[in-house]
Amino acid sequence: MVKPKKERGEVLWVTSDMVYQLIMFVLLIGGIFAVYFFVRSLLTRSKQTNKIEQKLDRVIEMLEKDKRD
Repeated sequence: MVKPKKERGEVLWVTSDMVYQLIMFVLLIGGIFAVYFFVRSLLTRSKQTNKIEQKLDRVIEMLEKDKRD
């Protein structure tokens, strides 16, 4: 079986295809990580907000108690 000769343009084309696929793969994985970290940060903020609200409620209760006494 005779192998066809590869010309320089064909090798360059294959290399550029590989680079393009690598870049697209990295962008895809990066997008997935970005969504994951965005959702995680939203959930963390929600928990922090609840903790802060609970602390403020306690402070308000203490202030009201001091005013009554």
